[in-house]
Amino acid sequence: MSIETIHPRFSEANVAGHIGFTVLPAWFEKAAEKVYKIFMPELKPDKAVPIIVKFEMECLKEINHIQDVTIETKVQQIGNSSFSLIQHLKQNGKISAVAKTTFVYFDYKHKKALLIRDELRTALEKHLKA
Repeated sequence: MSIETIHPRFSEANVAGHIGFTVLPAWFEKAAEKVYKIFMPELKPDKAVPIIVKFEMECLKEINHIQDVTIETKVQQIGNSSFSLIQHLKQNGKISAVAKTTFVYFDYKHKKALLIRDELRTALEKHLKA
């Protein structure tokens, strides 16, 4: 599991004073950076990268711009060429939003999914949810 702290900006709030729902996917992707670095240590796309094929988000509570949020990222499952993450966004210690994202390890040059190599699988397993 990894934990990322986000400092909301006033400009990310909507007219109701809550963080807009369109902001959250960017926060979830930022919090997944440690997982991206398993595949791309310098965050520079090479021949093969994990690509998002499915993203689901559920907003459970209002999120304000005054207090920091934390996002816990865990690997939910690992397949042959895909893996999924589950992320919990918390503010004031309470879960305010949940995201589930499915990635495919993809080779852009050959336009096909690749098997997740053993060393990548081992690194992903370190982030498996308990």
